[in-house]
Amino acid sequence: MKGLTPYQGRERAYGVFECYECTNEWSSAYTWANTPQACIYCNMFVYPINQWKLTKKKENKEKDKEHLQKFCGRCRFQEKSCSDI
Repeated sequence: MKGLTPYQGRERAYGVFECYECTNEWSSAYTWANTPQACIYCNMFVYPINQWKLTKKKENKEKDKEHLQKFCGRCRFQEKSCSDI
């Protein structure tokens, strides 16, 4: 069975998203295999169009940014923050 996302690893990944409903684009260092994120404009769940294994440099840079749990599929489906994992 093919995965729903380009990255199929077990660790967090860096991903790029494009909402097919409103064409909003964003990137996040909090992406996971086979897990969508909600678009901040239309709230549609979207799977990443591209993902890369997270490097330490990107991971450290993204730590300064706020993790928007209400848009994170993993946080919403598990009902806890994926940044605590």
